[in-house]
Amino acid sequence: MKSVTSSGIPVYSGKGIPGDFYVDCFEKANIWQLSPHRRTFYQVIFFREGTGKQQVDFKLYLSEGPALVLLSPNQVHQMDISTNARGHMLMLPESFFEWENPHSNSFSLKSVFDNIDCFPFLEVDKESAMLLDSTIRQMQRAMQFSGSMQKMILMSYVKIFLLHIYQLRQQKTREDNPDKDFGQRQFRQFKMLIESDFRNTHQPNVYAAKMHVSLKHLNTISRKYGHASAGDLIKQRIMLEAKRYLFHDTLPVKELAYLLGFDDPDYFNRYFKKVTGVSPGSYRKRLPVILPAPSEE
Repeated sequence: MKSVTSSGIPVYSGKGIPGDFYVDCFEKANIWQLSPHRRTFYQVIFFREGTGKQQVDFKLYLSEGPALVLLSPNQVHQMDISTNARGHMLMLPESFFEWENPHSNSFSLKSVFDNIDCFPFLEVDKESAMLLDSTIRQMQRAMQFSGSMQKMILMSYVKIFLLHIYQLRQQKTREDNPDKDFGQRQFRQFKMLIESDFRNTHQPNVYAAKMHVSLKHLNTISRKYGHASAGDLIKQRIMLEAKRYLFHDTLPVKELAYLLGFDDPDYFNRYFKKVTGVSPGSYRKRLPVILPAPSEE
């Protein structure tokens, strides 16, 4: 798979993914380490067996299979897996979701990767693990055949696999079916707008106008489903991106401010310090490395 580098942190592109998705398996990987990196595609790592550590956006997860790791584009991921890891990886480029309307109020498979209310790491019970394992193996078998219906069959298996995962997330978080809750569908739309616009748009009233709702209503659904005001959710996303760059990149703070939509770098410094208690430069200096870097051997 092709990889490019943005200042300090590797960015793995999805250009090497053949077709609309890619699935692979790993067997008995005694030691598997990945240094901090980003990706431009969506990824599901399904650990059927094995133990280790996952660090996703500054949060450390201790894993023991069966378990799932759900990664969205641009998340910073670091991994240290050992003890006979076995499982599957599914990689989905953005083009996989192009048939969906991103601003539709209907259910979207991208909801599987929502990471505001749900953690990217999910423990899986044995029965569900068997179901996931069976589905992805059927997917792999279908890839060995050709014919006019192959793509439709493969896409169906991928959709079934993702829907199984979504159902597991719903059970874990005790969420209601979003198709029955208009407010939750609106909140998903808001999160998608934040993801696409947070570098250029910081004002919650602008998002409310794009959604054709009042700012009061946007704050109501934000507090109900995101447990914070609309402005705070936007700020959280800006701060997460700032921390990603400060932790894993050498980009100067001034350039980072411009990248995140701040015309005045001094204002960005005050903005960052108000949230964290320290300046961006000080934050960068004091950051620990939670997982060891991979060996050069």
